[in-house]
Amino acid sequence: MTFAITGNKPLAFIHVPRTAGRWTVEACQRIGLDVRRCGSQHEPYTDAIQHAPSGSMVFSIVRHPATWLRSWYVSTAAGGWLGWHNHTNVLMDYRADTFDEFAARCAEAPGLLTDIWSGYIPETRPVYILRQESIAHDLVEMLRARGIDFDWRTVIQTDAAQYKSDTPDITDATYTAIYEAERPLYLRFGYSMRPAK
Repeated sequence: MTFAITGNKPLAFIHVPRTAGRWTVEACQRIGLDVRRCGSQHEPYTDAIQHAPSGSMVFSIVRHPATWLRSWYVSTAAGGWLGWHNHTNVLMDYRADTFDEFAARCAEAPGLLTDIWSGYIPETRPVYILRQESIAHDLVEMLRARGIDFDWRTVIQTDAAQYKSDTPDITDATYTAIYEAERPLYLRFGYSMRPAK
């Protein structure tokens, strides 16, 4: 787990890398929630859940698979391909000089992203899903569903501009290849082949 939000209605946040985790923590702190790091950063579900406060509602964030892959590539390439030391390190085997080449290589391994994300968000476990593309709205709705009293305007006013998913600059063939390789992931989280503009 990356964070636990304690109190009489505890939450456990399992942070998939590159999905607005820092924004989520900041927004929760701004509305007065007690947010604490627990466990290692970006732990998969089976490790993370061991650190969850009793009675926690578990939540996580997803984003369009192509924008997630681009974000991971840009961040990792900028860091000199040193790796993340977590569940996503398998992607290091697909390194390339351009994002399009990297994405095409990943697409040659059907289910690669599906397997990575399933480690964080298993289909067999109840996890409340937020989408990065609508992160502020989704966080407000989740906190309301949990019955937490807070000022929703503060969440909406927390600057999420840096977490807006830009459209990856990849070829139509690579979009199609990623979609075909990761169709279960796209379908599970309700994404179309191309990210919304």
